[in-house]
Amino acid sequence: MKFIVASYPRSGNHLVRGILEFGFRRPTLGPPALLMRDGPIADRPPNAAKRVIAIEDREPIGLKAHYLHHVLAHQRKFPDATGVLLVTRNPGEAITSQLLRRFSRSPWLTERRLRLGVERNVSDYLGLLFLHQAWQADRRWHLEFERLVDPKGSLDYVNAFLARIGAPHRLDASQWAGLQQVTKESQSSLGSLGARRKPRVRAAVEAHLRAEDAKRLMAG
Repeated sequence: MKFIVASYPRSGNHLVRGILEFGFRRPTLGPPALLMRDGPIADRPPNAAKRVIAIEDREPIGLKAHYLHHVLAHQRKFPDATGVLLVTRNPGEAITSQLLRRFSRSPWLTERRLRLGVERNVSDYLGLLFLHQAWQADRRWHLEFERLVDPKGSLDYVNAFLARIGAPHRLDASQWAGLQQVTKESQSSLGSLGARRKPRVRAAVEAHLRAEDAKRLMAG
């Protein structure tokens, strides 16, 4: 079985791919259109320098997906990819971060553009939640971004997850710190314009979808 690692952008997909690669010693691949170009975390320069992840078997264990159509395309290409691993982040944080980067090249942001952007991205976020809820119960898993980056409990959280999915390897504290470093994605600064827009964009997002709404939907 392969895991389709589904997450709205900026919700820890890169980190979870690294966790799977470490736990199974097998690679992960990118979204359908970039399947090989968005290659394994283990093969990238940060890991090549630190050698935190070692690949022993080249059969992929994970497939990256940010949108519903990514999941469906992976399922068609890999019929054995029947496990969906959903990674969620507070929608106010995740969607705001994504929208601010999309709006970053425009000197102005109209109410219409903001409204359309929020509605489209909230729909993308919710699509993954609904897909997860509809998936076969014993073939779906869920990780919370906030718990993955919690400095106090994240190691226990990750190792419990690896045990739950039958991964043969676990992380110690040193390995976990190293893995977090090699899976840290570089993100360009939002700049002063993005910082000024952030409260406005976040308010628009949370008028449609709040963290408590997402948790309630995940709880069924």
